[in-house]
Amino acid sequence: MALQESEHQTGATNFVERHGFQLPAVYSDFAEEYTAATTAVGVHDATYMGRLKATGEDGLDLLNRMSTNKVDHLDAGEGAVTVLTTDRGRIVDVLGVVNQGDHVILLTSPGRQQAVTDWLDKYTIMEDLVIEDVSSDTAMLALVGPNTVKLLGLASTELSQDSLTVQTVQVGGTEALAVEQPLGTLSRYWLIVAQAAAAGLWQHLTGDGAVPLGANAMDAVRITFGVPEYGPELGEPYNPLEAGLIGSVDFAKGCYIGQEVIARL
Repeated sequence: MALQESEHQTGATNFVERHGFQLPAVYSDFAEEYTAATTAVGVHDATYMGRLKATGEDGLDLLNRMSTNKVDHLDAGEGAVTVLTTDRGRIVDVLGVVNQGDHVILLTSPGRQQAVTDWLDKYTIMEDLVIEDVSSDTAMLALVGPNTVKLLGLASTELSQDSLTVQTVQVGGTEALAVEQPLGTLSRYWLIVAQAAAAGLWQHLTGDGAVPLGANAMDAVRITFGVPEYGPELGEPYNPLEAGLIGSVDFAKGCYIGQEVIARL
């Protein structure tokens, strides 16, 4: 729990429990936070998101055979968004897949680490693959808004929410893995760091003008920009197409679990 009882609670007026975490609901003013995220830049503690580390030569190949998007072609430093589906074409989880060369990072929905691990383990027979939950060893901040690239000193891109770019950045002396995954049409970077570095990174970003975003503002921005969340809009009651995840479905790739059902939708 990256910044709990620490820097990110400074100024918070009330708290809400989300995914087993006590998160600030509002820092100072909901309207100011929402405006910052949609017109400038805000920062949100997203450590409640799951992070898995997959090692072994067969990781990307297995993921390619079990999910909706093509991921077996990813080179080191590349990423993609894909959906694990059941044999009935229903959503197990939406994954961010980041190839780090000697391992693959899987970004899961909050609290879905074990479910994703169990699902992959179920179909791992002879494959060389080991999955480790590193969520408690790392922290993840979400930097959101039109000015994210300026604050990070990066070049602007025009990605869809179904795409990822990955690079290592230095932010105020802290090394972070920067995973770009837009929030709808809004710029968003996940910044993944060691737990011990999280408070310093938060201080640097807020000192450089990023407005702290409470859970209420983040939910409002997510809904405004049409991005579904596991639980309310994602899960086994839904298929990827009705959940608006068509951009994460490759209809030209080979077979995967649930492919025949999804192809008929």
